[in-house]
Amino acid sequence: MPSKIRLHEVAALWLVVLSALLQAQAQNQDGSLVILAQNTENLRNLVFDVQVRDGRGQAVTGLSRADFSTSEPNQDFRAQEFADNPVSLVVMVDVGEGAEVDLIGRTLRAYFDTYYREGDAVRFYVGTERNIIFTQDVSDRSQALSVIKGLRKQSNFFSGNAAMLAGALADLEALRSDNPNRIGQALYVASLLYGNIPDNMAERFAQANFPLHVVQAHTSRTADTIRLSSTARVGGGRFADNRSGQLSILQGETVVASGDLKAVYDAIASNRTFYRLSFASVEATLNSTRQGLLSANVLGTIVSTGYSYSPNFLPPTVEIVAPTNLNPLRNPDLNAQSGRLSFDIAKTEVFVKVGFPDGVTRQISSLRLEGLNPGSGALIQAVSEVSNPQPDADGLYRLDWDLSSYNEPQSVYNLRLRVVATDELGLSSELQQDASVSVAIVPIQPTFTPQPTFTPQPTFTPQPTFTPQPTFTPRPAVSGIVGETIASAAGVSVETVDQGISLTMLGTIVALSIAVVFLAFTKRGKQIVRQTMTATRTTVNRMTTILGGGGTRVDSGRGGNREVFGRLRVLKGSEEVGRDTIEINNRHFSIGRVKEAGSNFIIPLEYISGLHCTILYEQDEFRIRDEKSANGTYVDGQKLMPNKEVPLPIGSVIRLSTQVELRLESVRASQPTKVAGQPYDDDGDYAASARRPSKDDEDFGVPRGSARPTRRDEDFGLSDQPAASQRSPWSVPLDDLDFDAPPPVVKPKLFSDDDPLDFDSQFGTPRPGRSPFAPPEDSDFASISRPVREDKGGNHRPQDDDESLDVRRNLRKNMRKRFSPADPDDEGEIEI
Repeated sequence: MPSKIRLHEVAALWLVVLSALLQAQAQNQDGSLVILAQNTENLRNLVFDVQVRDGRGQAVTGLSRADFSTSEPNQDFRAQEFADNPVSLVVMVDVGEGAEVDLIGRTLRAYFDTYYREGDAVRFYVGTERNIIFTQDVSDRSQALSVIKGLRKQSNFFSGNAAMLAGALADLEALRSDNPNRIGQALYVASLLYGNIPDNMAERFAQANFPLHVVQAHTSRTADTIRLSSTARVGGGRFADNRSGQLSILQGETVVASGDLKAVYDAIASNRTFYRLSFASVEATLNSTRQGLLSANVLGTIVSTGYSYSPNFLPPTVEIVAPTNLNPLRNPDLNAQSGRLSFDIAKTEVFVKVGFPDGVTRQISSLRLEGLNPGSGALIQAVSEVSNPQPDADGLYRLDWDLSSYNEPQSVYNLRLRVVATDELGLSSELQQDASVSVAIVPIQPTFTPQPTFTPQPTFTPQPTFTPQPTFTPRPAVSGIVGETIASAAGVSVETVDQGISLTMLGTIVALSIAVVFLAFTKRGKQIVRQTMTATRTTVNRMTTILGGGGTRVDSGRGGNREVFGRLRVLKGSEEVGRDTIEINNRHFSIGRVKEAGSNFIIPLEYISGLHCTILYEQDEFRIRDEKSANGTYVDGQKLMPNKEVPLPIGSVIRLSTQVELRLESVRASQPTKVAGQPYDDDGDYAASARRPSKDDEDFGVPRGSARPTRRDEDFGLSDQPAASQRSPWSVPLDDLDFDAPPPVVKPKLFSDDDPLDFDSQFGTPRPGRSPFAPPEDSDFASISRPVREDKGGNHRPQDDDESLDVRRNLRKNMRKRFSPADPDDEGEIEI
């Protein structure tokens, strides 16, 4: 008996070896390459999932990158192996008489606990020799385990049920038709076999490329082992003898296969194997459809399959290479002859690099450069567009950025540049990058010869700041102030007279001043005073003629017959303006480049608008308005809003564009100049709290720290005159003088009116208890009236200026020096 067992074992081993040889021979037959899926959206990364099958229709494993190739020009070719492609499986179970159901259940669990994958198509056939008990499809592991748990042994024998095998083969054909990418297989599990499975039935599985795998789960049915293994061989599958369940080991809750059982299940799972091939196409054609061939080397045999796809071309990319800093600077220059601005650069070159992310180089049909608003993105400048541009040797495209519209000196223009590239397929892309254009300030021009259209000024030009004061009250001709009095009566400062008259005239005035000092208090001096007044009138008339009056008497503080409200001192750009000062002789005084635009004063420069700005004089106040000028109007560095009037205090600096600066000055001789932070009172003077009196103020009773009155035009008769009772005895309106008649004798009162002693009405009486020939004291001058003015409330206030202080100081000093005890003459006068 033992010898027979050994013979059976040897026979079984021989069958296994023969089956392996047949399988090896089958692999040498022609196989196939099946494309499971493909992704051709990106030409730089074409992806194909392929399954390589041998001549028996089973998946081939263990291939590498060297075993694959493609007919399409490519680079970066890669191959990866995966094992998760679903399979189709039909499971046939014999539960007839003598079946060991527990071993069969453990054998089946070894597959579904370890090898089953979600997505596999599995159908169970459970039956006996005579009939099929049931069939059931399962879609997950829990359903499969439920079927296995419900297996029950039947009383009938099972001996190769032909109906079950035929049904299983038909189901596998249907599953492959529905999904050709899945490999179908059959698994037959039994404990014994009383009859033979027809060989022709098993061969049908092999011929259809559905391997029929057989597993014997038993304890002592060794006589049936050879017949079952033969069925597996004829069916093209594998055989496992799971005697006493030794090949299905329970590990916790999971059953794991081992030995021949594992080899059977591994063969089924190997059909999940597929390869992912990826490469970058370098085909340069622009055809709408591409075709290629994928090939694999299977044990020296080349299997191939064709493929086709429509290439998906990507839009080109754009990159600004130069300049790296999109912030050009324009330097303006002013033409001295034409007055026009020119710039050092009119455009800048922008170099662009265009790339093709899909790897297919093609022609660029157009390149466009645009300027956008950085905030809203709206188009503000269509700079340039080039059709069919050609790259240079470095593969770069050039675009010209026009800068001619950025021409305001001392300005910065912020924008966003956009470059749009379109290829021959009509695909386009764009790039946006922030940029700015800076315009420098116009450089200071050297002095140049005035243009012929500019009228040369005469040798002596009256200073624009001088306004003759006709109603100035003459001061007495005492020593040291004659020249000053004459100059004041003419309405100019001493410095102005010194510049306008000759040295001879100056010497004459000095001599007359000295003579008046010595002769003012004698009989003979009265006659000399009369002659001096006549000479003074002649001098005043002559000075008025020299200063532009033409012999015409100056009235109301106006030059000639034309009213002047203020002056503009030219601080910058006098060569362009053509003079140093501009008189504001209109209440609506306009400045511009074109007279026809309504300009009162013409500045023929390019950056001055036709009508640039207007200065308005209303209610003793100045205002200014910008007339929508191209280059702007600035007051003390602040740019004005167009068509908006703003206050213009005296001393304000007006800038027209960047080249002309003017300062507003008053025509009033003592009008205060605007000082930053200096307060003003209601009359336009500096506030008292901001001024401190000098030492001379204290000499005349003005306490230190109180407001020091300034000389105003009212002191000279330009507005309301003070009442006669409040007017200084030294103040005589110029209109009241008759230069043709002998000059009146002005008798200032040096002493109080209530003193009993009177030795001449000119000098008053000395105080009681003091000699009339004693030198005068400071208190004797207390009655000298200072110039007064009327404020807005109708009150008269004393008004001091440097000139009036000098008069009183010099008078006091000369009187002390010249007055000495002497005997009066017969008329009571003192001879000096």
